[in-house]
Amino acid sequence: MVWLSTDEIIGKVPCTCVDGRTSGLRYSAAGGSLGLLMSILNYAEKKRGRSLTDDEIHDAIHSLAITTSPMYLHTDQHTIELIYARMGLESDTRLRALTEQQQRSFTELAVRPDHQGCGHIKLMMQHPEKYNVSLRLAERVLRQHLKLFFARTENVLFDVLAGHHAEEQVFIIEEQSNIDPRDETVLVLENKTDGQQFFCHRPLKRELIRRYTEWLTEHQVYNFTDEDRTALALLHNQQAETTLGILAGDLSIEKIDL
Repeated sequence: MVWLSTDEIIGKVPCTCVDGRTSGLRYSAAGGSLGLLMSILNYAEKKRGRSLTDDEIHDAIHSLAITTSPMYLHTDQHTIELIYARMGLESDTRLRALTEQQQRSFTELAVRPDHQGCGHIKLMMQHPEKYNVSLRLAERVLRQHLKLFFARTENVLFDVLAGHHAEEQVFIIEEQSNIDPRDETVLVLENKTDGQQFFCHRPLKRELIRRYTEWLTEHQVYNFTDEDRTALALLHNQQAETTLGILAGDLSIEKIDL
């Protein structure tokens, strides 16, 4: 583990997904930062009783990526090849080499539940009632993210993970009490030679929720309270545990407090 200032971590390091195929210095939450934002926007929609506009979704992803933290979504190589096959493209085609028409076709395929390389987002979209999310909103969030990615928007990321799942355990940082997580916290170094693990950093997730909801409140998407933020953290924990129960139900779970 490496201790750094929280501002430095959140400003420079993407919140990746819990997926064990991710390597390097990381902190993670189920679905990555985009999956977390998806849950927050879904909560806002339900609370205000009307749908978010495409412009509101676009502006939230764009502005938060620029001002707060990189916006991260991942897929995997198998899913990319599946979409390319549907498009009649070679499997080694580079995403950045797609024409504008191909980008539009790719996006419309890539927002479908069966074309998700992120297991958490795929399960959310396949079982929206179990996750208490709107399938329509999930598709719209993915579409706006991919539009921004293909427009080469700064800090809007679409990562393609290689290989197959081979996680050996679930590792969760549950609480942090020795240092305020708003000031300083840890990154975990994942080395592929050490074996895969599902990983979630809940104190940093709560800090991301706070920063995202402050921006959304300031820009009049929804007026989030501290009670809303607590409810969102609990909701996302429940969603993550539902996913881990399906994908990692037979693995041991290690939880630590810092």
